Amino acid sequence: MKKEKQLDYLIALLIFINIYPVFIFSHYLPLPGNFVQLAYYALMLMVLFLFGLPGKFETSLVFVVFAAVLSLLVNDVAEKYNAPLRLSLFVIVILSIGPLLYNATLVRFRKLLYEKLMLIFMWIGGVSFFCLLGLPTFGIGHFSGLLAHSMLLAPVASLGGLYAFSKCINAEKRQKKLFFGLFGLNTVCVIYASSRSALAAYVFGFIIYLLLSHFAWRKSLIVVLGIFALFLSISSDDQTQIQPSSEGDTVFSRDMEENTRENLWNDRIAEFNSSPLVGVGFAVQSDAVNDQVAEDEEGRVEPGSTYLMVLSMTGSIGGFAFLVFLIKPLLSQKFWQQVIYAQPDKMAAFAFFMVHFFAEGYIFAAGSLLAFTFWLLMGVIYPYKGVN
Repeated sequence: MKKEKQLDYLIALLIFINIYPVFIFSHYLPLPGNFVQLAYYALMLMVLFLFGLPGKFETSLVFVVFAAVLSLLVNDVAEKYNAPLRLSLFVIVILSIGPLLYNATLVRFRKLLYEKLMLIFMWIGGVSFFCLLGLPTFGIGHFSGLLAHSMLLAPVASLGGLYAFSKCINAEKRQKKLFFGLFGLNTVCVIYASSRSALAAYVFGFIIYLLLSHFAWRKSLIVVLGIFALFLSISSDDQTQIQPSSEGDTVFSRDMEENTRENLWNDRIAEFNSSPLVGVGFAVQSDAVNDQVAEDEEGRVEPGSTYLMVLSMTGSIGGFAFLVFLIKPLLSQKFWQQVIYAQPDKMAAFAFFMVHFFAEGYIFAAGSLLAFTFWLLMGVIYPYKGVN
């Protein structure tokens, strides 16, 4: 019973410390940024202290960390980036909620945490809809609902919508209307947030869910979503301005100001070409390439794409290690049996991130809500040896 309470308290605190800094209440009653960061990583260390031993290491992710360390050893990284500290914090995150370290208790904790987080996402997206009808909002960007920025609401509502639809399909008859309604409200929020990358990822994740699940009207929905996806492919993209999305994001700002996403991609490609084997360094950018960074933005990075970020920062070695890490589950029979066939909602969330990564770079941002969510998902679904 004592361990059950520890699980519940830790889950509640971790969700609070991730959500509150970007939630509407923080606008009226903000928490000090340093306190949020210290509390966040203290909770991560507490997870490791309570549940981490004895544990095993996931080899495929060890090589990703090795590539990150190598990139810092080889390159002369400017002190303004605090790269060793950023790497240390990143390792703490993937040890505690990601798949780097695992045992039965840790996996169980991550599963419970993930379910609660998706439940919160679903309700945030659902209630955010009513901001369109006059409920107070404080964020920036397009439509931000209850969160700090539209570019954060879009992925949160996307994941909440996928979760709501899966609950609708599997719920009892009297609950189906509630979850279907929440699915609809989340979908409206995704559209109004005006993030084409999140919307495309949402549609793709939804199609994956439909293909893997079994219910009478899925074929009709697949056709409708196919038409919708075609519309997305020819529609305009308004996301040229992105602002900071999280008080807890200690690694990357999301301020694009004059830089378009295309310019960011070109910068990442130029960085990779300048150091194709080991990259320019974990959680840094090349000042030779990015020479227009203002003084008040020193030490901040806006990657523009997760895939290009991994290549530019850790080179071919890190890119290959990361690719192996992503592909390994798909080659595992255990993953197909326990996730793809048994938990299509989690496979849909995985598909969402794979598409969203093309246009957004946050996978190394240890303190961001989206990085937390992705690594938590991987910590839940990864096919560990000897752990069911």
